[in-house]
Amino acid sequence: MMQGTDSSKQKRAVPHDYGFSDIVFSWSLEDISNENLLKDKVKKIPESFQSSGEYFGTFVFPLLEETRAQLYSGMDTISRAPSAQVVDFEESKPYGTGLYDVKVDYWKNRFSNRGKEPYKTLPGDVLILADTKPEAASDLQRMGNMWTFLSVRKITEDEDENGSTSSHFKVMASKDFQVNDKKKALFVIFLTNLTPNRRIWNSLHISGNLKVINEILCTSSVVEENCDCVQSKGIWYEKFGPSLSSTLDYSQVQAVLACLARMHCHHKCSIIGNNERLKVDSGTEEIYLDYRIEKLAECFVRLTGWRHCFVSLKDFLEECASQYHIYLENELMKQRENSNDDEIIECRNETEGSNGECKSFLDFAKERFNVAATALRNCLFIFCTHVPKWYILDANFQNILDLISLLESFETLLFQDNMASEELEEIFSHSVNRDFSELIMDEKYLLQKRRSECHSVLNTLWVSLNELNLPIVMNEESLKHFCFEKASLIFCTASSSYKLHSVDMEPFSILVIDEAAQLRESESTIPLRLPDIKHAILIGDEHQLPAMVESNVSNEAGFGRSLFERLSTLGHSKHLLNIQYRMHPSISFFPNTQFYHNQILDGPNVRKKSYEKHYLPGPMFGPYSFIHIVNGREEFDDVGRSCRNLVEVSVVLKILQNLYKGMSKILFVLNF
Repeated sequence: MMQGTDSSKQKRAVPHDYGFSDIVFSWSLEDISNENLLKDKVKKIPESFQSSGEYFGTFVFPLLEETRAQLYSGMDTISRAPSAQVVDFEESKPYGTGLYDVKVDYWKNRFSNRGKEPYKTLPGDVLILADTKPEAASDLQRMGNMWTFLSVRKITEDEDENGSTSSHFKVMASKDFQVNDKKKALFVIFLTNLTPNRRIWNSLHISGNLKVINEILCTSSVVEENCDCVQSKGIWYEKFGPSLSSTLDYSQVQAVLACLARMHCHHKCSIIGNNERLKVDSGTEEIYLDYRIEKLAECFVRLTGWRHCFVSLKDFLEECASQYHIYLENELMKQRENSNDDEIIECRNETEGSNGECKSFLDFAKERFNVAATALRNCLFIFCTHVPKWYILDANFQNILDLISLLESFETLLFQDNMASEELEEIFSHSVNRDFSELIMDEKYLLQKRRSECHSVLNTLWVSLNELNLPIVMNEESLKHFCFEKASLIFCTASSSYKLHSVDMEPFSILVIDEAAQLRESESTIPLRLPDIKHAILIGDEHQLPAMVESNVSNEAGFGRSLFERLSTLGHSKHLLNIQYRMHPSISFFPNTQFYHNQILDGPNVRKKSYEKHYLPGPMFGPYSFIHIVNGREEFDDVGRSCRNLVEVSVVLKILQNLYKGMSKILFVLNF
């Protein structure tokens, strides 16, 4: 059996979360299910604030109430939640820390999740550890049943010889307990993940940057707009206007110029009101941190990294002829062990590679060049893509481009059809710096010139790059540190920007928040409090759906309101991007008239006849349709990480079935 003990008797090794875990773990099941637990403490969030203390304090109880509601939602669907059987459970060393090591077999759901990826444990997950698998939260409180909350801190996964995976994770428990009966079955059940809430909580309590925070308190309802920075847009237009106008429309140019002007004054943050989301394309993989680390690892690993690639090509350019002779001797030695003297002589005489087993010098050189040049080019492309140009230095960057071009030219000459093996071997038998200018210059001797040029640039780059002290790394963390330390731009979610508070990197002064109207203001404080942030640019559209709030109490208090919406209400000017490039005019007509007072214009691309779509007959398949769904109910999916409405799903499925039937009839007629 599990026996609980008084948690106050032992000091817990809790990560510094300013009491968040202690508060959450102090709640009983009755507290979590009580919608009025914090109702008297949750106050309406005002539109302006007298101090930063008041500002941060106003979000505290709505955040706690939202956390309670999330836990209750998890409890409400506990019978369908992912669960696993405990294989091993013991207190972490040193003992008395309140941390435990847990090992489970594998996670499974009571009901199939219809093809979604299986649940995987994440830091911040809140689990229930119990000696029974509950069908409802009330089952946990039945006589004799023992249970506790667990908060996941760290995860590792193991794979046995049969390919089965098991999960190890370190957890903090809501109460200290021990397992007396080792034969007693134990289970863990997933409830929810509280990492975003914990990060918001920490941002409300840490001491840090208040430069932008103090500007957005807006104690005055009148916002000053007639400052010099607004009137200085003309200066910025002279500097950047022509280049911006070549790719952006007028409203976009004006918004960019306003942001540039405001960044050079000490006024409030800027708001780019917009119904268009920032677009990404298939090439965005290159900017993801995990991908960047994976590619840099290829260059910076000790034995096969960029230094090895440089040495390999350098050896090819300098020693290819001598390497070939060593190759021949090795081949002849192998043949002496397996053949008679006549066969050995035949191989020596057939070094052209047509019939004999030994490669000709031409084939040998092509193969060696391909291996060395391909590896080096790959490293150079990674340098140009994943290492900042300011860090590589302009001269080195240009030399990299020159070397890539020279290698392409050298390859073209090496692989030309009329290149003879003996002539090529004669060239490589001379020093890499041998001057053939006194001889007749033909394509064969141009190869020597390219060889010498490649060697010269290669040596120059070798010396310069070594002076940069590029890292030799063997682990992911050191590469991650390198990326953060050298970054000029960082793209991340508002929540994950919390990690940047503990990263040693060059300070950033400008923060851009995309989809700012869909971000709860309390969550905006996470990036706003990063060190040295002086300017904030909010890109969003308050006419779109706001952030979701689980608790009715917190929602009524305005917890879901965004910073973008609050500043708009207070009279901050917005820069409306008034041209849309996505929707057919028949679709944009409705939102334009209902929400944007006919201020949005259709771009020239959507007005073209080629942009028109052909729809199936009937009102359902027109440009757009409004469908009223009755009896729908939002609920978390089996994994508990996103909401779903199964009634809406069934309606969408029916629409798609009708669409398929309609399309099938049209295709049949056309084929007939």
